[in-house]
Amino acid sequence: MLDRNMFPVSDARLLPYLQGVKSQLTDCGFRNDSLHARANRVIGETYLKLHSPDSARAYLLEAIRINRLPGNKSAVPHNIRNYLSLASAEKMRGKPDAARIALNNCLVLAQKTEKMPPEAVNAYYLLGEIEYEARRFSECLTETGTGEIVAHNAGDVPVLVKLYLLQARAYFALNDPNNSTLAADKAHRLCLTLPAPETRSRLLNEIAELLKQQNRIPEAKDSYLMSIAFIGNQPVNSDLPANTYCKLGRLMLSQPEPDYTKARFYFRKALETSVLYTRKAEAAQLLADACSAAGNRQQALHFYQIAIESLVTEFCPKNVTDNPGLIQTRTIAEKLQLYSAVVGKANVWLDSIRTTAEKPGLRSDLTDKALQTYLLADSLASLIAWHNESRLISLAWEQTTREHYQNALETCYLGKRNDQALHFIEKYRALLLKDKLGLPEKLSGEGGIVPSHYRQLNQEIKQYRTLVQTADQYEDHQAFSKKLRQLIDTRSRLARELVLESPYYAAQLNDSDIPDLAVLRKEVIAPLGPTGAYLAYFEGPKNSFGLLVTGHTLSLRKFSTAHFQKLASEYADLLARPGTMASGRFLKVSGALYRLMVAPFAISPLNRLIVSPAGALLPLEALSRSETSPDFLVRTHAFSYTYSAAQLYVASRPKGPFPFHRNFLGMSPELFSYNNGNKRVVNVSETLKALGSKFFLPTVYTGSGATADKFLKEAPGFKVVQLFARYGFEGPEPTIAFSDSALPLSALRDTKFRTQLLVLPEAPEQNGEYPQPDAAFGISRELTAFGVASVITTLWKGNRDLSLARLEAFYQHVLEGRPLDMALRQTKAEWLQKHPQTPPGEWAGMVLTGNAARVSTDKEVYLGLAAGIVLFLITLYTTFVVQKKRRRRPSEDTQES
Repeated sequence: MLDRNMFPVSDARLLPYLQGVKSQLTDCGFRNDSLHARANRVIGETYLKLHSPDSARAYLLEAIRINRLPGNKSAVPHNIRNYLSLASAEKMRGKPDAARIALNNCLVLAQKTEKMPPEAVNAYYLLGEIEYEARRFSECLTETGTGEIVAHNAGDVPVLVKLYLLQARAYFALNDPNNSTLAADKAHRLCLTLPAPETRSRLLNEIAELLKQQNRIPEAKDSYLMSIAFIGNQPVNSDLPANTYCKLGRLMLSQPEPDYTKARFYFRKALETSVLYTRKAEAAQLLADACSAAGNRQQALHFYQIAIESLVTEFCPKNVTDNPGLIQTRTIAEKLQLYSAVVGKANVWLDSIRTTAEKPGLRSDLTDKALQTYLLADSLASLIAWHNESRLISLAWEQTTREHYQNALETCYLGKRNDQALHFIEKYRALLLKDKLGLPEKLSGEGGIVPSHYRQLNQEIKQYRTLVQTADQYEDHQAFSKKLRQLIDTRSRLARELVLESPYYAAQLNDSDIPDLAVLRKEVIAPLGPTGAYLAYFEGPKNSFGLLVTGHTLSLRKFSTAHFQKLASEYADLLARPGTMASGRFLKVSGALYRLMVAPFAISPLNRLIVSPAGALLPLEALSRSETSPDFLVRTHAFSYTYSAAQLYVASRPKGPFPFHRNFLGMSPELFSYNNGNKRVVNVSETLKALGSKFFLPTVYTGSGATADKFLKEAPGFKVVQLFARYGFEGPEPTIAFSDSALPLSALRDTKFRTQLLVLPEAPEQNGEYPQPDAAFGISRELTAFGVASVITTLWKGNRDLSLARLEAFYQHVLEGRPLDMALRQTKAEWLQKHPQTPPGEWAGMVLTGNAARVSTDKEVYLGLAAGIVLFLITLYTTFVVQKKRRRRPSEDTQES
């Protein structure tokens, strides 16, 4: 009874049934170790089929323990199977060494039997797989070679075919095409002798994949066709034929000259033969992609709609223009697949817009349809990011979303919908920010705010997603999909509860709301005055866009990404290179970049610009209007930078207690000294004290007193924080070095910052993975996300003595009451006027990120309070003296009388 499958593996009754049998064996009073061990083995193997390796391992180890008890006569054959299953569980857990130990134990026991059991053949195959995955291809060939001999002796043809396939892959990886071809041909010939049609068909699929890898396209096609022919009209409730047709169609498109006609034929066959709704959606989408590539847009829309309808069962469209509602898509487990189909449909509308320039009415109608569909994809992207799905395929996810938002912006550009462009640019920023700041990825990390049951949900979702992707049987697929939807819905509710418990995460959740145009103009642009503007860039795979927003106008411009990347890379390299003068090549590159990025916008009357860069921060103040003589924008324009407009909202900034709010905190963890041109020592600690003396009641820590603990406790309560400290990225985590330890910025997540300005004048530490400008902007972005209103960093290393001089001048302008962007522009312009031969990289590297508003130091308030107190004391003293004289006069009069 224990060796029979009483129910399908997906049936919820199977595990309770098996555990009930085990419980009855324990409770019945009849104790048989063999039966107990067998019950544990069958339960463990069932968990293994359900991709639950930890549970499988526990039951299998218990079965092995029971079988090793003295007097258990049937221990050896059962433990051979137990060790083989245990090895599979360890491999699934990512423990190859433990899997090797289990397989060696399996083979040692197998050699003690009179006849080599079939498990031994599988053990050699599994050993070969482990070595192949570890890229130890010679060891893989050794194990599979031994397994080949054992399989021949045992007459196990299916495993022998798999061994030949593995050998072919190993030879191919070792750049031995001849032996790889021989092994593949052996597998092919043997496969044709198998009696079971479905087994033969599955192995032929694997052979075809190998032949495709070897670039033997005609033979791969024949293997796929034989796979379909062998399964024929067999009464199997399987999606294998549809899957094979999908692979055949892709094969037709992977040739140097794609055969779209045959590809569409095979995709249609896949659509007709599919049993599973996910396979039907996949086939329909592949067919739609092929139709779109062939220019048949109407058919492409039809098949994209079939794909969407297959995935969203509650969606009943009347025509191809209909889209499912967001509520209908929330519980869909296959959001990534649905997202891809919706983006494909929107892209077809965009293709139609490109060909209707001479028909304004039709173009407007098509623009409405395209934007409606892109907005649905936009909402799905939010759900995917929130459900933590994007990290599963981070590279593919980034490429897909970049193309999605690029095409959405092109739709806005062609359809003259500039107001919609702001939404797509800001939404793309928000999606990337969730990934970069870890929302909600940190929920699944170690040491965060995550309880164990959230991590358990993540593991179960990963397990059931694998089951859905690998299930061929209709009943299994439906059951696993239903369970996956339930788990995702449960995790979504729990994640929201956890996020709202953390002030930092709650703020990020709220900041992810995308501003509309009116809010941007009121809360970001209006404080800049009539000459202020917001300039945002987006860099797509093919096209890039710039959007200029002023108090009354909107301008959207398009330019080539390849041209932009070439100029931007050289511009940044020239600025960071010591000694690059403002002449020759620099002026040529700077001028070309100005014409590409800035000149298309009418910025002449605008002297305060907030720039949201597309990726790496490029200091636009060093752009020159002329390619022959320096005419830098810094002379006439003040620049500040931000990751997105959402980080600039005044309403989202915490307010300090007024007026009793400390003004200046200076910290220098190390006493840096630099030699200037006069060969005198410039002590940073003295400079720090000099800067602090400009403020009322400053606090300064230097040397060993500048600790991470003091920064955490005191910095959030100061308006201005000046840090002379090293900082950079250690792995993915940005850190700031203090005298006692390196402080990761993640430690600031739930800190309530009231800081208006934080200055880090040192350039970040060099890191191969994160170039200095990226590191500086990345740390600024995170600090502003944590509540610091404005951050000043330096993008690359320069002459530190000169930087200190400019820093003192900057603080002087700040204390004069200038807005931060104007103070920094004034500092750079004055320096440029006094030292016109200074390399642009020397003065352009110091940049402002965040709010550009003036810093209120409250010095006047404190002086006013002090004057008021003095006046009050004088008045009190005068009153006291007058009253005292009045009391003395009556007594004097009495004495006289």
